[in-house]
Amino acid sequence: LKGFFSIPLTFSLIYAPAPRLVVYVIFPNGKIIADSAIFSVSTCFRNKVELGFSTAKTLPDSEVGLHLLAAPGSTCAVWAVDKSVLLLKPGKELGSSLIYGLFPSVYNSRYPRQVSEDDHSCGLPNSDEPDVFTTFRVKMVDLVVCFFFLQEMGLKIMSNTNIRKPRVCPTTPSTTMLQETAMFSSSPMLIFAQPHKAYNKHLTTSTYQPTMFSPVSSPEEKVHKHFPKTWIWDLYSVGPSGNKNVTVTVPNTITEWKAGMFCTGHNGFGLAPTSSLLVFKPFLVEFTLPSSVIQGETFILKATVFNYLQQCMKIQVTLEEFTHFQLKPCKGCVYSSCLCANEAKTFQWNVTAEQLGLINITLSTEAVATEELCGEEIPFVPNQGQKDTITKILLVRPEGVLVEKAHSSILCPKKGNPAQESVSLMLPLNVVEGSVRATVSVTGDLMGTALQNLDHLVQMPHGCGEQNMVLFAPIVYVLQYLEKTRQLTPEIKERATGFLRNGNTNVLSCFPGYQIQLQYQHSDGSYSEFGTKDEYGNTWLTAFVVKCFVQAKPYIFLDNRTIQAALTWLEFHQLPNGCFRNVGQLFHAAMKGGVDGEVPLAAYITAAYLEAGETPEVNI
Repeated sequence: LKGFFSIPLTFSLIYAPAPRLVVYVIFPNGKIIADSAIFSVSTCFRNKVELGFSTAKTLPDSEVGLHLLAAPGSTCAVWAVDKSVLLLKPGKELGSSLIYGLFPSVYNSRYPRQVSEDDHSCGLPNSDEPDVFTTFRVKMVDLVVCFFFLQEMGLKIMSNTNIRKPRVCPTTPSTTMLQETAMFSSSPMLIFAQPHKAYNKHLTTSTYQPTMFSPVSSPEEKVHKHFPKTWIWDLYSVGPSGNKNVTVTVPNTITEWKAGMFCTGHNGFGLAPTSSLLVFKPFLVEFTLPSSVIQGETFILKATVFNYLQQCMKIQVTLEEFTHFQLKPCKGCVYSSCLCANEAKTFQWNVTAEQLGLINITLSTEAVATEELCGEEIPFVPNQGQKDTITKILLVRPEGVLVEKAHSSILCPKKGNPAQESVSLMLPLNVVEGSVRATVSVTGDLMGTALQNLDHLVQMPHGCGEQNMVLFAPIVYVLQYLEKTRQLTPEIKERATGFLRNGNTNVLSCFPGYQIQLQYQHSDGSYSEFGTKDEYGNTWLTAFVVKCFVQAKPYIFLDNRTIQAALTWLEFHQLPNGCFRNVGQLFHAAMKGGVDGEVPLAAYITAAYLEAGETPEVNI
């Protein structure tokens, strides 16, 4: 069999990314030869999407325009991250190959197991009949039967033609070798000519790839993570026009932002090329302040200016004067200087703080126009960012030692008559002038002060067996109080449990302190400071754990078996007179409530039993 013919092919987007073509010839005797080829089609999308900034460069904290273009009615997801994020994970940027790789390949599917045609029967070879079941693959050293091509395409064939080569029974060494190598030199073959490269606005480029499998990458689990250097992460609808302009504020940082967008709509999916926005300053000003100074103290304020441009600039710095501080002469100090490419200059002032409290210190830096030469060139004045003003806050403290006095009282009006109380504040004779401060706080709730400072009262449980419970208990008490006084609003509940939350807004699953405490439980049900590292459990701590766990049951899930095991252990250590034996060691003595001894311990454990709804048996 000799000859050739050509088949014109036109590949559109629906064939992407790697269509396969199978050509077969049926002989008059019912036998078949076949060959296949895989083509690579450009991974484009029907929804043509574009994203761009209104300018390629801008200043920090400035506003820029973001232009979105997509098919009418599309919804677009826009992202913008710092360039360093993409550099840390190369190859993870969203692209067309990654999108196509999300879907499983349909070109290597073969037959499902339920309809496979595994035939274990065999027959003797017929040497008089030429073997036309085997075909030769272009640029491959092994021989493949035509049935393989159909199977790789996932095509189920029902035909009376000979499309599958029978398996030869290994009766002799020669036939065994023949079956294993399948080397038949007289086999007819089909050879594909390399297709021409063609491209227009409707067609995509096709190139022949003599490979057995599709180049589509295998699907991987893509886990999206939110990076701290993210600027934009929003959804926008382009509307019926297919265009949308969005104004965004650039973060106050000098970097290069990378932005991308993908859209979905009636016209399908679309992916925009990555756009860049360079955020820069002609110069950068840095000045540091002490954490605080004493009233009347003189300190040196230093400011450093860096030139980011390749041209020289004439820089002038000005420290604005206010009544709350005084600038003293600085010997040899100048506040204007030439600054050429990549140079830095430090300026300094002697500042004396005169007013107590928080004061503002404002520094202005400007690139000024002048006819004086900087080196051998005229100073350059940038069109943007030629002036920068920075304001920082400085705490001025009074001299001496801080003394605070607090007075608290409860006012209870009777029969509608207002209650009043006079408070006299006696100031010491050596008080620093201007340092006196007084505050008054009035609340109609006994727990009002605590509720205003939940950040300090409610904390994440952690630490050893005793530390964990000391932080665990206040959470339960706060929730109980607010619930019984009908003040447990969703906002307060969210705040009270926020320190215990592990990402779930459901309070019932937000108490990691319970799981931590189980790490300090002994096999007999008791608890101690370091768990099984201690020889025995502690009586005081075990009773405290029982009491807290029972009170926390309305808010979290607890296994009742842990509570019953602790109660059984406590009952085991009950003495004949009804008291309890003190076992183990308690380091956090305040957990006892300021008491100690056999009788207080018995009352402490009895309270835990009553909380659990049980009563210890007394054997007299």
